[in-house]
Amino acid sequence: MKRRRTNKDPKGTDLPTTRNTAGPGTSQILLVGNYDLRRKKSQSGYHRLLKTMLVFLLIAAVIIFVQRLDLKLWSSSSVQVSKQKVLDPWPTPIIHIVNTRFMQHQGNLTTLATARLHLFKTVCLPSMLKQKKQDFLWIIKVDPTLDVDIRNKLVEIIHEGAKLHSTLTATATDIQNGNGGTSAGNSTSIIERIFVIGSNVNYLTGHEEGAWRGGIESREVLSHDIIPNLRSRTHLVSEIYTGTVELLYRAKESEPHRIVLETRLDADDGLNEHFVEYVQKDAMRVFGSSSTLHNANAMVDTASEASTATDAALEYNWFYWCVESHIKWYLNAEGEYGKVDGERRTDFCITPGLTIGFSIGTDVKDIPKYGHHELYKKLGNSCKNIKDDTSTTNTTPCIGFIKEMIAAVRFRTETSAGMADVQARREDHAQLWELLQQHFGVHTANAIESKLYFQENRKGIAKENLEGQCRGDHSCKDSSKFQLKGIVLAS
Repeated sequence: MKRRRTNKDPKGTDLPTTRNTAGPGTSQILLVGNYDLRRKKSQSGYHRLLKTMLVFLLIAAVIIFVQRLDLKLWSSSSVQVSKQKVLDPWPTPIIHIVNTRFMQHQGNLTTLATARLHLFKTVCLPSMLKQKKQDFLWIIKVDPTLDVDIRNKLVEIIHEGAKLHSTLTATATDIQNGNGGTSAGNSTSIIERIFVIGSNVNYLTGHEEGAWRGGIESREVLSHDIIPNLRSRTHLVSEIYTGTVELLYRAKESEPHRIVLETRLDADDGLNEHFVEYVQKDAMRVFGSSSTLHNANAMVDTASEASTATDAALEYNWFYWCVESHIKWYLNAEGEYGKVDGERRTDFCITPGLTIGFSIGTDVKDIPKYGHHELYKKLGNSCKNIKDDTSTTNTTPCIGFIKEMIAAVRFRTETSAGMADVQARREDHAQLWELLQQHFGVHTANAIESKLYFQENRKGIAKENLEGQCRGDHSCKDSSKFQLKGIVLAS
């Protein structure tokens, strides 16, 4: 017998009726009482997803907490270690900082960066390695986002250059001393004094308020020593890629008790091998009496410096040094290495070699700070027109021009931010080539390699230089943009 369909459950209890809420050809939704079975299933999936997300958030919170705890414990232990270790005082009466900028605010422009690497390798690095007096700290600040391959190449160039220089210097010294060139020499310490640091912050001569004197600049530099990094296994990373960092800490600690010099050197410029020696000796002449008074225990390198410090000091509280004569190198001009020309400026401070000196006890806030193009106009004649004069001798100039040598060399190429004077206007001076090799450490092979790269990549260099205009504190002149656009269109 055919069984009749009823609306009862097996126990005989009446069940709610069912109905098709959808039209023909559509899916049916079964309504049982007041429950929508499809909605119930959807809500159940939503709840599972919500629970999963909460679990992941909880795990992430635990990881972050552990990382911060690890960093806090590391920081506490490092502070205890630093307290236990007493840093040796700076061994000379002068702390000399050389500041160089490389691709700041332009970290993604790799063709421009490669061109500037060539110039750095050709003249900037060898000129600093060749310094007769190497009592300085060379701080090279690069964009923190600089292409990793470019940054690694910069570090590699520095290490290879320092190694080669140390070998050649040691060999020459040993031969001179009759040792047959077998000694390792002492000049390897130069690599300890060169620091590549990820930073876009600059000071003095038209930049941020502060300097190494007073600690503002040193604190900024050392802030890049150890920073958190969640991608690192130890959660810590340093943005100081070369150099012995302890030297920076020692210079920071000894700064209040030493004469401080800060020299500007762009990455496409170079300094005469006698530059550092000359400026430091003249600083002892200018500040020496004051430094001897405030720092009786300071070590002086030679008897002649000690004599200069006590007998000829002018007792300035601060002083500027500018380069008077320099070489201009036009890499894109005709010739195997381009062309070189000389220039003498007695009423203008060019950027390479621009140095400011601080006597002991001088507050950086008391020193007038101008862009390099304004310095001579403001301070060149005398210090008497300075408001709230901080110099004890206000009738003498506050700027000294280095007259004893051709003190600097500047590349004039399409990498220049300001694009000023990038075309050779006069005949080449052949005798200046010998001077570049003898007193700036320039090697012909590097010069030829640089010229070849510029010839093959002129359009790309100019295009990226145009793109990098107006970034950070870079040039933003319409004349520069016009020149760069012309090179791009003509290439």
